[in-house]
Amino acid sequence: MEIRDLYKSVETRSDYRTLSALVAFWRASAGEKELPARTDLDLSHLGSVRDHVFWVDISPAPYRFRVRQTGAMIDETFGRSFAGRWIDDPAAHFFERGNVADYVHTAIHQRPHFTCGQTLSVSGRRIQYMRMLLPLSSDGTAVDGILGGVVTSWASGSRDSGEKFFERSDELRLAIAT
Repeated sequence: MEIRDLYKSVETRSDYRTLSALVAFWRASAGEKELPARTDLDLSHLGSVRDHVFWVDISPAPYRFRVRQTGAMIDETFGRSFAGRWIDDPAAHFFERGNVADYVHTAIHQRPHFTCGQTLSVSGRRIQYMRMLLPLSSDGTAVDGILGGVVTSWASGSRDSGEKFFERSDELRLAIAT
């Protein structure tokens, strides 16, 4: 299955408008190519989705990932800006620091990667998130950047709200796989 067909069903899910819009934008930006380049992307077309987007630059193997830019929602929700930080730098307190493998997977396999999880904001509030990583390639062969999107939900502390969030993310993961 081609990458551009992999997430087709996600684009029709209204309950995942943000990630769906990002995936559709990424696919459209690629045109006839397998992967878009950073220069193919015009974020002004994303509207409010732009607040949920982040850019990551990749240093070649051994891979390192540096956050270039983060959307306003990300900075506000997590209580800090990750721009300019290396994902694997413990001093950065990057919410994804433990998930470097997801970024490596995206770079090596040149395929989008979806995950969900929980983390804490600077203030200590629990945050649930769904994240999509979309590979970018300047030369059409090697992934040299990642366009990411994240949707968050404050965990209310009740078990039910967390279960519903993750049930929805499992539905999204199933929709992506079909």
